[in-house]
Amino acid sequence: MPTWSYEALKRVISLITVASTHMINHAYLQIHLALLPVFMIEFNLELSTIGMIVSIATLCQVLATIPGGIIADKLGSVKVILLSFLLTLIGALMMSQTFNLYMLIFGISIITLSTAIYHPPAYSLVSRLVAPNSRGKALGIHGGAGDIGLALGPITAGILLSSYGWRFVYLVWLIPMLLSTLILLRVKPSTYSVEKEFTVINKKSTFITITSDFLTLALITYLLIIALRAVGMQTVSTILSAFLVFGRKIPKDTASILFGLMPLMGGITAPIGGYFTDKIGAKRLFAFSLFITPLTLLGLIYSNSIILIITFILLYGASNYTAMAATASLLAQLTPIRRRGIGYALFFLPSYVANTIAPAIAGYVGQNYGLENTFFIAISSYLIGLILLLTIMPKGYYKTRRETSD
Repeated sequence: MPTWSYEALKRVISLITVASTHMINHAYLQIHLALLPVFMIEFNLELSTIGMIVSIATLCQVLATIPGGIIADKLGSVKVILLSFLLTLIGALMMSQTFNLYMLIFGISIITLSTAIYHPPAYSLVSRLVAPNSRGKALGIHGGAGDIGLALGPITAGILLSSYGWRFVYLVWLIPMLLSTLILLRVKPSTYSVEKEFTVINKKSTFITITSDFLTLALITYLLIIALRAVGMQTVSTILSAFLVFGRKIPKDTASILFGLMPLMGGITAPIGGYFTDKIGAKRLFAFSLFITPLTLLGLIYSNSIILIITFILLYGASNYTAMAATASLLAQLTPIRRRGIGYALFFLPSYVANTIAPAIAGYVGQNYGLENTFFIAISSYLIGLILLLTIMPKGYYKTRRETSD
């Protein structure tokens, strides 16, 4: 077999392996969001308290993401991914034995912490598996696998909730996680094909250096846009289950399944978004997503029939998650490969900060001004991000050439 074909096969196998870890890691990430109405009833909690619980959990992500990126650049991606799986295992076992509010907060926090540690090494690894002109497709496949995981967690909870209780859901996913770990152990980082990059300044635009060739005005503006998008996403994730159960009188188990439909659409549209990222450009696709997503939320707010509610949930998931590859690809364009681990840590940091603030605000607004009005926080965040992307964010990129290295 020709050398290039063998190397290509190894890259494909490596991509599928890393994508599977993304799916398993994220299967746990949003189970607690789908179960928020259950927690409110079982532990006698108010909506504002629920918002604070989610905020505390995401604060752990804020504290861990930069160290996670640094460790990824130092120790290697595979080792740090395995560390995140260990934390997920501990958090899942904790949730399966939860009997009070403090154990609930601790278990959720450990699971969200594991995701903060997972993302920088995984995305850095995927960005190095393929040539730059195919990066969007690879990131789309990886992101789509994570979205499937985000969907399967709440859907599993909805299916098992009535018969086995919510604690059992956290045990079900341990077997796939252990199998995924065994597969990952067979992946050798020395087989990964990487790029050597050098900085190119676009003569037709400004690529302003603030502190180094890494932290640029383009990157800082982009991180602000990502933060605004995260405010929108987290606001919807925090309030949707409560909106369905208490605002539209949908049963708790059905609401959990509907919650899972959002990322399930991402599992379908994220790879498609990756394809179009390479075809039309990451910035154009991201702008399209930021424009369409608020419209789907408006439709959801004013829907009263179950058919319309399902339709707009599906449309929201499709439009929102289509941009996953585009957002990750833009980050890769704005950072040199030698600092890609810390680059993706910074990429997720504003999201985690926003995720810490948004649930508390969403819980307060929902409790005092109505669940429907909370969605307008998300709508405004998406639209402001769109304006910044189209009018303020400067251009600039890192040009690449290919070479194979250990």
